[in-house]
Amino acid sequence: MKNFTFVSNLHLACGNDELRPALQHIHFKNGYAYASDAHVLIKQPLSLSNIVEPENLEGQAIHSSIFKEIRKMKYVVCTPDGFECRTKDNQKVFYQYSETNTPPDFEAVIPKDKPGGVAEIGIKPAFVALLGKAMAGGSYGLKAVFRDAGETIVFEPLQQKYNGEIGLIMPMILTDTDI
Repeated sequence: MKNFTFVSNLHLACGNDELRPALQHIHFKNGYAYASDAHVLIKQPLSLSNIVEPENLEGQAIHSSIFKEIRKMKYVVCTPDGFECRTKDNQKVFYQYSETNTPPDFEAVIPKDKPGGVAEIGIKPAFVALLGKAMAGGSYGLKAVFRDAGETIVFEPLQQKYNGEIGLIMPMILTDTDI
């Protein structure tokens, strides 16, 4: 039997900084799930997940630790009040949406213009590995789109099946001592 739950480990891309509690959550807006720790950002279409009634997620958020538990469930229904889940043992579990302040404006950091030329940038390999683990299409390979130096690097899954999912990494600023 097919599982009806979220398709990837978005919780891995969330932060744990107490000074940025909004980044400890996965946020849902306009048919997408957003997860970020301020170094990486994943924007994933909800249509990639096998969840029931995803339209009830609009404007909601869930803490990353609870999302991790929901990922283990066999069946997930999004209600106006939270997630009604069934475990693999067919037990019922309910998780309420998180009470959060205004979510970050994730779209503000997603580049809208065409790629530019880049001479050189710095990037932490661990961030690329994180995207590979947390994105639904990450394990099939990622394409990197570079913009101007100092701007975000956009990663897209190679498989068309995951069209619309993106991951972002903020580049490191290189100095003369780094090179």
